[in-house]
Amino acid sequence: MIIMKFMGGLGNQIYQYALGRKLSELHNSFLASDIHIYKNDPDREFVLDKFNIKVKHLPWKVIKLLNSDYALKFDKVFHTEFYHELVLEKALESKDIPRKNNLYLRGSWGNRKYYEDYIDKISDEITLKEKFKTKDFNTVNKKVKNSDSVGIHIRRGDYEKVAHFKNFYGLLPPSYYSAAVDFIGNRIEKSNFFIFSDDTDWVKENLPFLKDSFFVSDIIGSVDYLEFELLKNCKHQIIANSTFSWWAARLNSNPAKIVIKPKRWFADDRQQAVYEIEDSYYIKEAIKL
Repeated sequence: MIIMKFMGGLGNQIYQYALGRKLSELHNSFLASDIHIYKNDPDREFVLDKFNIKVKHLPWKVIKLLNSDYALKFDKVFHTEFYHELVLEKALESKDIPRKNNLYLRGSWGNRKYYEDYIDKISDEITLKEKFKTKDFNTVNKKVKNSDSVGIHIRRGDYEKVAHFKNFYGLLPPSYYSAAVDFIGNRIEKSNFFIFSDDTDWVKENLPFLKDSFFVSDIIGSVDYLEFELLKNCKHQIIANSTFSWWAARLNSNPAKIVIKPKRWFADDRQQAVYEIEDSYYIKEAIKL
């Protein structure tokens, strides 16, 4: 069994799911989850189970037992396979994962080597379950699918309010979005812009070139899994320096999609250098501005 400790927001959860599913299939096993971190996180929740994922949730007592010295000793005595080796991913590390059937993984697992060859296999699983689609969602989704829709993700929120995030990621300048909108406008005659943001008031006040756009949260509210599905369903995307919109663009099935992403993904110079060297957040069709 592969146990994945899930953490972070929806974008990070998909990274972890992709690797977990890949390993579980490789070892002819199944993926189990450790989602207990969310019990003590008022700002995050495990929302991936709103999608058609294949995962089994385990009680904390079971996870703790499977990763204990007791399980290890039991295996040695009785030649069983209860023990699950802990595999930790460290920052800026590209780790070789042991080829074992039973593992307990903790990390972000955002390096493309972990999941790149498996994304297409899980694309149908990262689709919203019908029971979570509201009437307002269906109304907006119809507009998205019946037009030359361009989803624009503008993330501020914690990037603005939390000093660590602001210094590490940074806020994308209005000039990035202005250039991206001009780029799209020169290639798509009747583009319809759909705005996805955690600070729509700021967008309306500071990005006047988007004033006639469709502000999605004004209709469906700030519900991340609904917004993700709608952003993914847009025919084209202008993404932020965020795994949320990166995954939406990567899973966009439109063969003629235009994706624009920022050249400067990180404010932190060291992390930006890694981003450039490894071509992180890779999308074949993406144009960097």
